[in-house]
Amino acid sequence: MTLKTVLCNPAQPVYYVPHIPPLGMSYLAGYLREHEQEVTLLDFEHEATSMGKRTMNRLVDMACNLEPDIIGFTAWADCMPFISEFLTRFRQRAPDCITVLGGPLPSVAPAETLELMPAVDYVVVGEGEHVLLQLIQQLEQGKAPDSEGVCYKKGGSLFYRPQTSHVDIETLPFPAYDLLPPVRDYTREGEPTVLTMAASRGCIYNCTFCSSKMMWGLYRCRSVNNVIDEVAFHVREYGDIFIDFLDDIFTAYPQWVKTFCRRLQERNLDLKWSCITRVDRVNRELLKNLKEAGCRIIFYGVDSGTQRILNQINKGYKVEDVLRAIETSLEFGFSIENTFIINFPTETKQEMMETLKLARTLLDMGVEEAVVFILTPHPNLSILDSSKEYLPTPYRNGFLEYISYVTDTPQQYDSPYFFPEAYTPRNPSVTEEEFQELFEICTEINKESGFPLTLMIRENSTIP
Repeated sequence: MTLKTVLCNPAQPVYYVPHIPPLGMSYLAGYLREHEQEVTLLDFEHEATSMGKRTMNRLVDMACNLEPDIIGFTAWADCMPFISEFLTRFRQRAPDCITVLGGPLPSVAPAETLELMPAVDYVVVGEGEHVLLQLIQQLEQGKAPDSEGVCYKKGGSLFYRPQTSHVDIETLPFPAYDLLPPVRDYTREGEPTVLTMAASRGCIYNCTFCSSKMMWGLYRCRSVNNVIDEVAFHVREYGDIFIDFLDDIFTAYPQWVKTFCRRLQERNLDLKWSCITRVDRVNRELLKNLKEAGCRIIFYGVDSGTQRILNQINKGYKVEDVLRAIETSLEFGFSIENTFIINFPTETKQEMMETLKLARTLLDMGVEEAVVFILTPHPNLSILDSSKEYLPTPYRNGFLEYISYVTDTPQQYDSPYFFPEAYTPRNPSVTEEEFQELFEICTEINKESGFPLTLMIRENSTIP
């Protein structure tokens, strides 16, 4: 028996970046299709015109009309209210459909996800291609799932075996963007089509607030030729495109980057693109290579402007490295985007002000964006290992406003395991009044970067 699978990209209440075709779901769909599975993609972020209940019902209708045997979501923290409410309503109309959740949040808290979301049957922990395929095949055969990376409950007991191997990303088919709405539909008039790629998975560092290691495990990089072939494929299929490389650290290995840049130029693809890296993983030679190969935007996660906090979160570089790398990047003509985080455990008001001061300094230097976020750690991350007394307490406000228009059960979001984006750690070094003052400064800095609010709730979220 062949099961029909529908994979869904959830609608998000918050706009951090312009919407683009989802990479992770497209990888999963391409892999399932290559293995002769019947798979359909639904991009609810693209389809949702509001975050109200009327829109929710329309999206549930879309899924029900496909009559899936399995429906799956990839989940971030800020999508959990949408996913929970969607699956609750969907289950009322399709009680026999199997529900699967994967992605960053379920991967760091699979047991808690199952406990708090009774409409979820299975959680895929970590990278999902092999695990999801094996789960589907076992369900088709009528077998109880026993593959690594699948977490589920049966008879009150929890079943889970961690993954002990990693996907060979060199062998994955290219993302199945053809299963989504036409990519031009994602593009604003007069702008190139933006697609995302990943030349690697995982990270070579161990920042204490990051879930990358728990999601991807071992760092792996595709061959230069494999990545160039995918670039050429997208250019051939979609014409004038801009590619965002979403690797945690695109310049992790300088020799790989130099070879990539040289071969990209040799192929005469005339591509404009962006990448993410760290301030201590670039130098003048590497920046020159990137610029000559068409890279136009570099994103640096600076995170803090104080050395004590940089050391505490295991960044491994100095504040001076930040200024030096960004100054050099601007000399080469790159558009630079930065993010910062405040309210780490034990961080003082003065230390947070130093971070905000650095953000303003970089804006004055000419960076395009310096966006400040408030720490909202996912459960089970090492940043809380030695800070149990600072476990999260709610500051939800805007998110609760959003939830009230989407879900009939807002009380279930009282758990930081379920909805960590709506929480921030208690900080004994900062009073409530000081925290509010810092929040307002963050908002002002974010406005200068084109972000109207620190947390940008959908403009029309109040539509019923």
